[in-house]
Amino acid sequence: MNTLIKGFLLAVVLTATSCGEKQEIKELGCGVEMSGYEVMDVKALGNTPFTYSEDNRKLALEMADMANKAMGAEDEIKIAFAKIDDKDFAAFLVGPADVAEVEKISCVLVNNDFGGRLPQNRKFLYYTEDHNTLVAAIKNKKQEE
Repeated sequence: MNTLIKGFLLAVVLTATSCGEKQEIKELGCGVEMSGYEVMDVKALGNTPFTYSEDNRKLALEMADMANKAMGAEDEIKIAFAKIDDKDFAAFLVGPADVAEVEKISCVLVNNDFGGRLPQNRKFLYYTEDHNTLVAAIKNKKQEE
């Protein structure tokens, strides 16, 4: 019985210490993959409709246009903002499931602040046309805390 309790306590301690370890940062395209928690946070933002200002509407169109040009296509990439403020930006993208195309698009969107109109922290969830399949969850490499 005493051995059983010691084993249980050891398992609890090992679990607690491993939970505090940093997740390995995996590069994807010109950004890095978001953690599962970050993906859940961005998805939750999508539960509340985003209210576009005229400037935001123009920015979304410009971003989609640049992403489409990077792919050599027209009207294939759709962008829907989830959040934009002084520090953070999050958006949903709908487009092809091709990883090479996602990497091209990420290079255009993740590293570009669009003339200072996008804040430092940028996060993008890429979905396929059916909106059911998450292809990639990418953020820019340098994130402010």
